[in-house]
Amino acid sequence: MGDFNSHHTSWGSHSNDGFALLLLDLFDDANLCILIDGSPTRRVYPGQNPKSAIDLSLASPSLASMLSWNVLPSTFGSDHFPLILSMNHQSCPIIPNPLLKYKLRSSNYSAYAATVDSMIDSLPDSQDDGNILICYELFLKAILNSANTHFPKKHPSKTHLRSTPWWDEDCKRLAEQRSEAEKTYCMRMCPENFIRYKKLDAKFKRLVSRKKKSGWIHFCESLSPRSPPRLVWNHLKKIRRSLNSNNPSSNDPSVWLNDFADKLAPPFVPCQYSTSFPSPASSEDDMDSPFTFSELQCALNGLKDSTPGEDGVPYSFIQNLNDKAKHCYLNIINTLFMTGIIPQSWKSQIIIPILKQGKNPLDCNSYRPIALSSTLAKITEHLLKNRLEWIVESRNILSPSQFGFRKGFSTTDSLSILTTDIRLAFSKGECLVGVFLDIASAYDNVLLPILRQKMHQLSIPPRMIHFICSMLSCRTISVRHPLLVLPPRLAWKGLPQGSVLSPLLYSIYTHDLDMSVDSFCNILQYADDIVLYCKSKSVENLSFRLNSALHYLGQWLSDNGLSLSINKSQAVTFTRKRQVPVFDLVYEGERINLVDKAKFLGIILDTKLNGFSHIDYISKKV
Repeated sequence: MGDFNSHHTSWGSHSNDGFALLLLDLFDDANLCILIDGSPTRRVYPGQNPKSAIDLSLASPSLASMLSWNVLPSTFGSDHFPLILSMNHQSCPIIPNPLLKYKLRSSNYSAYAATVDSMIDSLPDSQDDGNILICYELFLKAILNSANTHFPKKHPSKTHLRSTPWWDEDCKRLAEQRSEAEKTYCMRMCPENFIRYKKLDAKFKRLVSRKKKSGWIHFCESLSPRSPPRLVWNHLKKIRRSLNSNNPSSNDPSVWLNDFADKLAPPFVPCQYSTSFPSPASSEDDMDSPFTFSELQCALNGLKDSTPGEDGVPYSFIQNLNDKAKHCYLNIINTLFMTGIIPQSWKSQIIIPILKQGKNPLDCNSYRPIALSSTLAKITEHLLKNRLEWIVESRNILSPSQFGFRKGFSTTDSLSILTTDIRLAFSKGECLVGVFLDIASAYDNVLLPILRQKMHQLSIPPRMIHFICSMLSCRTISVRHPLLVLPPRLAWKGLPQGSVLSPLLYSIYTHDLDMSVDSFCNILQYADDIVLYCKSKSVENLSFRLNSALHYLGQWLSDNGLSLSINKSQAVTFTRKRQVPVFDLVYEGERINLVDKAKFLGIILDTKLNGFSHIDYISKKV
């Protein structure tokens, strides 16, 4: 699509020129179709032939049959009419309906809770195994029916273009007058109408320029040293008329969305893989006993509303229930926990692909999968996580090298250990080599039978193991993009990203990883980020120890269904020497890059550990 500045009767102009004949030959050689219906694409001056079509749109024959071409009636101050290309409805994928969301007002919660109380009186006994799924569905129905009565639903705006802050009624009124003058001129192309239109157009442009300047001055005067950066950037985006983030990319999602879904739910299952787990034996462990009301209250107190799952129920709908309804919900959870029965809606998740910063939007590996689950299921996950966390920490199950998502084991602790060891090496005249590794799609490749086996070996209570594995196995996922939604798929492996249980379960899955390398070097783990490091005055000693550690690490990863992302892995030699030692680090036949700096847990560490690289990075980012 473009302004070819050439006339030919084939595309609606009043005459032919020499350049047009050359263009026609080029279009024929390239097998391109001209999309046009004979409408003029340029506004002409009085006395000129109105048939001026110099803006052309081209497409391949297969695509041309699926496109519609239209000219907008207003030029919006230009001398060219805007062209609209759209896909025919029968050839376009169906744009998914927005997820159910409610407009929440605190004044309605008391009436909402009272309505739920009246509806749950007719529920069957939640402690009866045969009625538990019916009881759960009726409880959910009571919540939704009450919410539909007391809370209006959100209706997302169909327009994605933000209004600029300086636009006001004066701009709107003059824009309408200019549009009317242009329509009058198009109907009767006389000099008087043209002059009137041009005067209004010039007046509108002067007004817009003045409004922009005064709006910018007012914005700058409103700023102070305490102005939140988010407020400033949001205002700047409005000035630039940025598109809303719910339409994140202009690329066709069908190019990469299926490959993205294949990563999460491969269209095959290994022959030896089993997704069914035997029922647990009777357990005397206190952690396998029913959940208490105080545990439920503790879990609810720490929750804030986030994007709900398919049912549209936010956390606040459960938090604002009366004790009667909360006890009913707790009885349902306990019956499900004791029997191992899982509602199908708890195993159904919407996957939202989120583009990672600075990544190629056409590559399926550039997206992070975020799972939207039922909040009723997520509250149960919080109850499980609180108990499982207590078991893991009180029994010292996790390795001291595992940081992140643990109390007292933060990123600061991990960075402090590494930088302290680097400075100790400097004080002894040694080199310290750090190999910064990234496990590829770590959460998505966790194998549930191996996770279950490790939990049994660590003496996690059997009922808890069975319930967690039942929630994770045979999940149904539906990958959803603003422009396309894929049919549901069955996921036979992986931990859902966005689940409160996933980080803790992944830590349990990798609790024995350090034993594969600790005889050769030190290791620090933060979820899927790993750093192996050792120090010595001998380059040969460093090379042998790190290459041996990489070999045994590769064996452990292979046995557990994981792999390294070599293109994201780097090695840095930390030394005060002017000449940095160079040697080869090899993982499964591929060489790991030796670089002069690497980013670890958000901090850039350079060979001298002077912090200059990180300061430069922060200053450029700001």
